[in-house]
Amino acid sequence: MEDVEATAVNRNVRWLFWSQGIRVLVQLVGLSVLSRYLSPAEYGAMAALMVILNFGALFRDFGTGSALVQRKHVSEEALDSVFLMVISAGGALAIATAVAAPALAAAVGVHSVTPYICLSALNFIINSCTVVPQALLERSSRFRTLARIEGIAALSGLITAVALAYAGFGVGSLVAQLLVSSFVVAMQLSVAANWRPRIRFNKAEAVSLWSFSGSVGAFNLVNYVSRNADAAIIGRMIGPMALGTYSHAYKLMAFPVQNITQVISRATYPVLSRFNGNLGVFAEIYFGNLRLIAGVTAPLMAWLWCFREEIVEIAFGPAWSNVPVALAWLAPAGFLQSLVSTLGAVFMAKEKTLLLLQLGMFNAGLTVLFSAVGSAWGGVEGVAIACLCASVCNLVPCFGLALRLMNETPLRVLQTAGGPVLCAAVSGVVVVYAFERFDLSPVVQTLAATAAWIATYGLLASVFMPEVLRAITDVLGVRRTKIGVTAT
Repeated sequence: MEDVEATAVNRNVRWLFWSQGIRVLVQLVGLSVLSRYLSPAEYGAMAALMVILNFGALFRDFGTGSALVQRKHVSEEALDSVFLMVISAGGALAIATAVAAPALAAAVGVHSVTPYICLSALNFIINSCTVVPQALLERSSRFRTLARIEGIAALSGLITAVALAYAGFGVGSLVAQLLVSSFVVAMQLSVAANWRPRIRFNKAEAVSLWSFSGSVGAFNLVNYVSRNADAAIIGRMIGPMALGTYSHAYKLMAFPVQNITQVISRATYPVLSRFNGNLGVFAEIYFGNLRLIAGVTAPLMAWLWCFREEIVEIAFGPAWSNVPVALAWLAPAGFLQSLVSTLGAVFMAKEKTLLLLQLGMFNAGLTVLFSAVGSAWGGVEGVAIACLCASVCNLVPCFGLALRLMNETPLRVLQTAGGPVLCAAVSGVVVVYAFERFDLSPVVQTLAATAAWIATYGLLASVFMPEVLRAITDVLGVRRTKIGVTAT
């Protein structure tokens, strides 16, 4: 029994947001700068390469890292066993990927990436070394250290990529960015965790971990299919040029999922696991985070939808004029996915990993089916429409089952997310109507409209949903609250 500060999760989120903020800035600068040195076809080739690498990465730890975080007590033998498993898997993946590089390149329809697949296979070995040290830091909520590590790594990768792109290395500059970032992370984690593996393997510990991690790993596999099916289908059926266009649009859409939802879920997961048996506290933590996510992603995606043409022109240049067409459909899909993605931490903390796997299989099937139909029917825009349809169809069963676990109703979800959606919509209408009267340059209009949007949304939020502003200020450390809860 102990008192726990309500700001425990907020501190975790705060540091991860700082880290992610740096990484987002690096990504935006990288996209803006590198898009002027690299062609859409080269970006399309890298997107095809990432389809392969992301698939292989699923087998790196197969959920053992999440299992280490979820467990209340972890032995040294368990840590050593996990390290041996993941380093063996990483080495095997690297060799298999390099040998199968020509066939893999043909499978995604971009033969030019064959040598880059061989080089990028080293990333499997590098990342395998990070699984146990990262799990140890997350178990102890050392997210400040993780923030520093990830920020430095992202900056190192960007500097490498820009230098090589300027020198004319093309796709190789993007591959180098990936490898340098991973290597810098691995080195820093090894020092920060202060843990050294021993060569020993405990079968009983491995089997015990597998009962949890097996379903998580399988879910990551099917979730990969749902995340990358559209890109693979476009690369195969339409070509690398269209894939480069869609890849840029998808990156903008995926911003809330990758840089907001996943950050909060990652910071929340250790705390939710701790309060697995305290249903009231568990639900309060979850809905507090859902409120924060909706309060940020709703206006962000509405802003992206309204100013998609100006944003693309400013960020990427005139060569990417087809991106806004896909963004019109992907922006609302991004908001829905940001909400659904919060549920993974709930199912894992509740040890319902098999149910999580079943939902992932349902979503993957939807995505593959809709993407195939959309690609044949309407090209890049058709796949974007398909992504939105699949997101809508996936939302209902995922929230329905998660709410049952928390003994909550759909009404609470509507109460939590409905306010931000309405305020974002009203802000968009007001700002767009006000600025359509002015004939300004894209840069000036976008900056001025963004400032007006933030002011309008902030005013509406302060009047109609002050709890959202409180959640944001809590994360920023402006305000602190203490709630007495019982840990079980």
